[in-house]
Amino acid sequence: MNYSLIPLVLIVISVLVALIIIVRRFPELSVLDVDALPEEKQKKKKLAVLKQRAKRASESKKKRDKPSKMTTAIEPAKALLARSVSSLRKKRALVESRLRGAKEQKIISEHKEKPRKEQIGHVRTLMQEGLNALESKDLDTAEQRFIAVIRVEPKNIEAYHRLADVYTAQEQLGEAKETFEFVLQLDKHDDRACIRLAEIAEQQGNMQEAVAYYERAVLLVDHQPEYFAKIADLLTSLEQYEPALDAIEQAVELASSNPKYLDKMVECAIRAGRKNVALEAYQSLRGVNPDNQKLDILKSRIDQLS
Repeated sequence: MNYSLIPLVLIVISVLVALIIIVRRFPELSVLDVDALPEEKQKKKKLAVLKQRAKRASESKKKRDKPSKMTTAIEPAKALLARSVSSLRKKRALVESRLRGAKEQKIISEHKEKPRKEQIGHVRTLMQEGLNALESKDLDTAEQRFIAVIRVEPKNIEAYHRLADVYTAQEQLGEAKETFEFVLQLDKHDDRACIRLAEIAEQQGNMQEAVAYYERAVLLVDHQPEYFAKIADLLTSLEQYEPALDAIEQAVELASSNPKYLDKMVECAIRAGRKNVALEAYQSLRGVNPDNQKLDILKSRIDQLS
């Protein structure tokens, strides 16, 4: 008999017995309730306790936040009382103010002239410092001084003009434009502001806007031939020769012996095709400036008009 096979036989038998036991117990193992284990029961119990605590805390907060019937009932009364107290305080303050004003009125009237004189002197000093700074190109200081003047005298138009000059020198054309527009709100008859706005518009390339501001200026001051001449120049650049001719005729009417205006009138008349007007302006130009080297050229262009 081969005794060396006995251990192997015993191992095989043990494995078979174990398999038989597992197969028989498999249905029980497959339906094993994990939740029934002691550890799982303990975890679930803790979770349930935490949820209950959270629920009670939430309900307690709602009760605290919800106003009671008594609070709701007295709320309008509290608001009425608050308004009454506020009204009484305002009335009291008004009475006290009037009494105080009556007592101080005499003092204010007695000392009114002196502070005003001091104020005027202060403004003059600030303006002069600003002008000096502007002349010396110290633009930051100039701006500060003119703004200081405006704080003291919010309607000081000259201070606004100078402040806009500072912005123009700083090439802040937007700020300069806004400042001059505000000047026109203070004084709609300020032709200087109109001219400066026209110049800014021209710098920004808005020729039509520049014309509009110059036209507004000549409505305010109709005795400045240079305004009309400038309108003519702008309209010529826009190739609007007929209105340009009208504008330069106004300039010539105010300054009939100005060769520059007469020259411009001849040019506008030629471009507008107005031969008779061009010839008349040419004759006037030759009379005031016979040495003008453009005379022959202008006459030739006039002769070519039909």
